[in-house]
Amino acid sequence: MLEQFDKGDRSRAIATGVEVVAELRTLLNALSATAEPASPDQTPQTGSSAFLPGADVSTGTNVPEVTLRAADVYFTDRWRLYVRTTVAIGSDDDATESATEGGDDAGEADSEPSAADVEDSIKSALLNPTGGLLSVSAGYYQKLTGFGLTGKADDASHGLFFDARAGVRFLEMPDETLRNADGPSSLTPLLSASLGGRLVLPVFKESNLVEPAGGVELHAAYLVNHFTTRSSALLRSVDGKPPVLGRTTQSLYVSAAVALSTFADLSIAGTLWSNTDFDRRLMVSIGLVKND
Repeated sequence: MLEQFDKGDRSRAIATGVEVVAELRTLLNALSATAEPASPDQTPQTGSSAFLPGADVSTGTNVPEVTLRAADVYFTDRWRLYVRTTVAIGSDDDATESATEGGDDAGEADSEPSAADVEDSIKSALLNPTGGLLSVSAGYYQKLTGFGLTGKADDASHGLFFDARAGVRFLEMPDETLRNADGPSSLTPLLSASLGGRLVLPVFKESNLVEPAGGVELHAAYLVNHFTTRSSALLRSVDGKPPVLGRTTQSLYVSAAVALSTFADLSIAGTLWSNTDFDRRLMVSIGLVKND
């Protein structure tokens, strides 16, 4: 049986992620010192930033997840930086063993492993634009005009928006051969990009600056991931069998969110299509949002 990834590496990776956020905050202090934090219902000012602006708890798979929105940095009202970290609550070890060995018992030992056997947390990360233990991406966010959805001239937060992001992510993968300064690592790096649109609508159109409960956001995106290495057992040929996962995955991601109050929201997200054998899934999340 292939050796499973070191669970202790997760703690080191989380600590590293916290250090990255702390360093990022230090580097951007000079940039954001004179700017007010961005309000959810106003155009973000150049140089503004928000650290730990929110967190989400998601379910819908065998392993619930917690996502921390570690940082949002607004270089301008259009160019932004996003830092996210997602941690699974528990693990789906049976799926990992099945995917790497091709069966759970002797009767299935000769069956070929498939993408359907991959651990739920890996599937979720690859089908989510910000999934993974650490996700750092830069993005371009622009309000579109001419669609009859622009709203009032002073309302920069509602309407139809173009949202494009690209960055790097780190996923926990089984039988990872990469090494770091502390020894073997369970983290596999990948490049990720998403291209899509967001439709943000207020329920009460007369209120632009204070978002009441009931605000709605619809999001659709085309997502591409590319693993930079075949160092995980899921990405390389084992005993002459083809890799369980290809180095490039593609999917169509959709979500709908509604504001429950000024500090919480509820969202439902799913995958319409992917080039993998992953099952279609529906994730339900409740998020807490920090309003400055």
